[in-house]
Amino acid sequence: DYVGFLTLMIDPQAPVYSKIVSGELELLNPEDVVEEMKLFLQNVDSEGTVFRSNHASNYVILKGTLNEDIPSMLAYLRQVEEQGKYREERWRRF
Repeated sequence: DYVGFLTLMIDPQAPVYSKIVSGELELLNPEDVVEEMKLFLQNVDSEGTVFRSNHASNYVILKGTLNEDIPSMLAYLRQVEEQGKYREERWRRF
């Protein structure tokens, strides 16, 4: 089994893009995404499932195997939060 954690990327041609640019719709910021990842990892029970957060859209590169690597992944996420070391948002255009 495999779980991939992705962050939403919007194509400028998508109809919803104008709502984001105007502020009508707000995407999650890096801190919110990390909180969502932590919430997921704190509540998932899927022994042996491969977990990856290594897509270009992700603010944090994270990989491990559930459930055994959850404590180390959560510790890493706390470290990222404390240091504010999120990946650069090169793909965002607004």
